[in-house]
Parts: sequence; structure tokens; C-alpha cells
Amino acid sequence: MKKEEFERRCQKMREANSKESAAPVSKRDDLAGEAKPLTVKQAAHELGRSEWWTRKHFKKVVGAYLMPGSGKRGTRQYETVTVPVEVFERERSKYRVK
Repeated sequence: MKKEEFERRCQKMREANSKESAAPVSKRDDLAGEAKPLTVKQAAHELGRSEWWTRKHFKKVVGAYLMPGSGKRGTRQYETVTVPVEVFERERSKYRVK
């Protein structure tokens, strides 16, 4: 793949992603319908903690979504963590940025 083509594809992906996540995290409740759950990166940014700490913490919290990976034999099993807005708000009161 040539550099120009690669740059063009990257730009197209950036534009597509920026349209989806244009609303700030705190305003997701205002969206019509059910609020989207937060990613670990978004939750870590809001809490002022590292992604590693946030992932480890929300794996133990009741109400957070844990989606197991493919789990093929002989490979490491990853888990995807997503945090519903209600759970995030409950936990945010415990870990405020000072």
C-alpha cells in the first residue's frame, strides 16, 4: 500500500469516527433513546486515572459489561470492558479528580 493511499484511508476513518463520537461524554445522557456505554478510555479520562487502573477496577464492579474474547486455545484471552453511564456515575462519586 502506498503512503498516499494509506494517508487517505486514515483520514477517511478519522472523519467517520469523529462524527460518531462528537458528543462529549457528559452529554451522552441527552441523546435520544438509551445512552451508550462508555469505553475504558473515556471512563479513564473522566476519572483522571490510567486505562490499566480503570479496566482492572471496572472488571470487579457490578453492572459493568465484560465481553470475553475468542478464547482460541493457546492464545491469551482478552476481555472487553464497557461501562454503562449509570454505573459510571455511581463509581465517579467515589473517585473524583482532585
